Amino acid sequence: MAKKIKVEKDLYERMVTAAEKAGYTSVDEFIVHVLDRKAAKLENLSTDEKEAEQQLRGLGYLE
Repeated sequence: MAKKIKVEKDLYERMVTAAEKAGYTSVDEFIVHVLDRKAAKLENLSTDEKEAEQQLRGLGYLE
């Protein structure tokens, strides 16, 4: 299900320009791609942090 979000006019205009420069077919396509990449990066970050914590525990640095 698609949801709508509100963004300030200046930000939207910046996204239009960025989408055009990057060759996206629409601003929506650009926004979805950027948000998807950012979400994936944040998901990986929390996974990486958990793995690092487990490694530190295994080495005896954390209890």
